[in-house]
Amino acid sequence: MKISVIMLTYNHGKYIEKAVQSVCAQQGDFQLEIIIGDDCSTDNTAEVIDELAAKHKEIKIFRPEKNIGMHANLKKCLSLAEGDYISMCEGDDWYISPYKLQMQMEFLEKNKDCVMCSHSYIEYNQKEDKYSTINYQQDYNGGGIYCFEQLVTEYKWTNFTTYMYRKEVINKLPEFIWELNGADYSFNMHCAVYGNLGIIKEPLSVYRAGIGQWSSLSLIKQQQDTLDFAYISKEHFHKYYNGKYDDIFDKRIEKSIKNLKRVKAKAFKNKIRRFFKIKEK
Repeated sequence: MKISVIMLTYNHGKYIEKAVQSVCAQQGDFQLEIIIGDDCSTDNTAEVIDELAAKHKEIKIFRPEKNIGMHANLKKCLSLAEGDYISMCEGDDWYISPYKLQMQMEFLEKNKDCVMCSHSYIEYNQKEDKYSTINYQQDYNGGGIYCFEQLVTEYKWTNFTTYMYRKEVINKLPEFIWELNGADYSFNMHCAVYGNLGIIKEPLSVYRAGIGQWSSLSLIKQQQDTLDFAYISKEHFHKYYNGKYDDIFDKRIEKSIKNLKRVKAKAFKNKIRRFFKIKEK
């Protein structure tokens, strides 16, 4: 078996070596391929990965002539992957178990109904220098197995670094997913059309929070973007699948509207509290 690990990076000079070394340290009964997509970084990322590639023959580097963005970078790297399974590792995240890839491959070999496998992870808040474990294994379908409807309506997605996919499912991805803002979410939703997502209970990687675009958004903006994404996803899935999943997306939209109202109400209450505290002073 061969596993291809896709690593997207842009200005990750401070973090990329740790990410790459954690992938190179993987052990198991498989051949490893690492494809790094460096989207014209302006820091020292290129120098760091060139040095790493000189030491590790399993590393392949893709560099576009100009910055092309995450979606195009991911699409190109996937087209270069030769593995039977495709895994992810963001350039600022890292694996913490040397058996992460082996465990996910074995899970997919055993669970033929699953087309992708994820796991719990540790979130590292860089601003606060704080670690916390995010356990995504839930009691669905006997524990840790999610179908398409559950994934969409409950929004049970982990971060990209936790995922492994069957290559044959990746080959079925429609072009429209690259037009959506949430490439990772739309990517996973489409894969879930062909089978389930399995979750391994153990945390096997670290997600670096607080430095990305999403982490910098307010809770209201995050909820608004989630709602907008649900509307756009429904539109695209409606066209591609002839309305087959409209009811499922309607449930997601209804929940997103409620979540947005709840977050706005909480923000308003906090604003009022701050106003009266200032007035008392």
